[in-house]
Amino acid sequence: MWVIGPIAGVVLFLILLLLIPIDLVFSVEKDAYFRSKVRAVWLFGLVGKGIGSGKNRQRHEEGEEEKFKKRRGEMGEYLVAALNTEGFPQRLFGFVREVFRLLKVRQLKADFRAGLGGPVETGMLFALLGPAVALVRSFSSVADIRIEPDFEKETLEGHCEGDIRVVPIRVVKPLASFLLSRPTMRAAKAVRKCRQERKRLMAAGQLWPEKRS
Repeated sequence: MWVIGPIAGVVLFLILLLLIPIDLVFSVEKDAYFRSKVRAVWLFGLVGKGIGSGKNRQRHEEGEEEKFKKRRGEMGEYLVAALNTEGFPQRLFGFVREVFRLLKVRQLKADFRAGLGGPVETGMLFALLGPAVALVRSFSSVADIRIEPDFEKETLEGHCEGDIRVVPIRVVKPLASFLLSRPTMRAAKAVRKCRQERKRLMAAGQLWPEKRS
């Protein structure tokens, strides 16, 4: 029984830590280069950590560019597989709505151009992004967000910067509920199935050339 006391003390200490808000100041820029900076401030300014990628070198080599395109194509297929899962887009939208209710947004600016390589895939993406952007704007008067679709090619270009405060313990419940929900589990299963099918087609040499790039 003497073990219960120390364990309860540790649990209480962790809960107290999760009650302390975290301030996140970030900026992301994507064009020919990718640059990002994130600074997290905790314990009311006593603890701060900055993370920055600086300016990544441009992908000049043909092999590296092909590898990047292939990876981007894979991610697009996985995203489409998840969005095609019954109930998942609505569950994801509900999760975003719930989380934004818990955030204190001091500044949020975003201007992007995005596409998944085809009108169907890109349309599905923006069918989810459109309501999400409208939701963010409704919860914060300082949010200035513009996302433009590109229906002809796979692309992601633009920039984003923000200043947000979050209390970690308030996010635990909605995050756990989202991850353990049936739609999310079905979406994860669909993504795994898509990945396995892609590997099978590549091994058999049946994957279309445009999806190899």
